[in-house]
Amino acid sequence: MKGRILILEDESEFANVLSEILEANDFDAVSSQDSLKAIEKAKEETFDLLVTDFMMPKLDGIEFVQKVREFNRSVPVILISAFLKETDMERAAEAGVTRILKKPFESSEFLSEISALLDEGSKKHQPSSFWFCRGGSCAFEF
Repeated sequence: MKGRILILEDESEFANVLSEILEANDFDAVSSQDSLKAIEKAKEETFDLLVTDFMMPKLDGIEFVQKVREFNRSVPVILISAFLKETDMERAAEAGVTRILKKPFESSEFLSEISALLDEGSKKHQPSSFWFCRGGSCAFEF
């Protein structure tokens, strides 16, 4: 296995697609449709990377990351969303999101972002900065 990834996505079909993409590329994917249950999974189990949708019931993706950062400051996090305002991106950076991936995206772009984050391995997570990716191009934001 290349890595263990927790996916938080409330749309079951999209969660299944993401899991299938990851598993077809030798990743171990665990998915949850409930942000509170996903927090418990992240506490109890070890993951190499987290992927979360922004628009979620109960806690949005940024609030989920804030809760995870209370007990894990180093796991990389990709936030996926079709709609993010500038204030949301600022909140994401402050919460400790590592990268933002705008929907819709190609599976190759998704896998590329995951591989890049996992390849960084020994680099320390920087919660005050993140990468914003759209259409194959990424920009570093503060």
